[in-house]
Amino acid sequence: TRSRGGWVRGLTWAVRPGRAQVGCLSVAAFRLCDKVDCPQCVLWLLPVAVLARPRWRDLRIWQACELFYFASVWFYLGGFTASATSGATDPLYLVAIPVRVIGELYLMFLVTRDILDPSGDPVRNGETLVGLGKTPARAG
Repeated sequence: TRSRGGWVRGLTWAVRPGRAQVGCLSVAAFRLCDKVDCPQCVLWLLPVAVLARPRWRDLRIWQACELFYFASVWFYLGGFTASATSGATDPLYLVAIPVRVIGELYLMFLVTRDILDPSGDPVRNGETLVGLGKTPARAG
């Protein structure tokens, strides 16, 4: 069989992924591969991540990685680290880069797992972000 691209594969899976899941994976892949990385660009990913994976624990893990990265960038730019004044490479920033990448890969892994195994998908199971319980059945 021929290998298909990611977009084609997303359209041909047995269980079609949700729009938020495809959007989350697309924006996360763009952020990981883009040559320019601004800390504020995480705001592009935040809405689709919440829609694709509405679980507090997973979002908090990912956001903790992003917060660590954000703080390390702005501490360096603000001159609060020793390397900011000496011009040396900042060890905190060198640690923050892989932490951010690992956090985004973690989120991408969870969303991909939900696509491949819909039984664990919180969106398809009717869970909400607020209460993490089942959504009430609609009267009809």
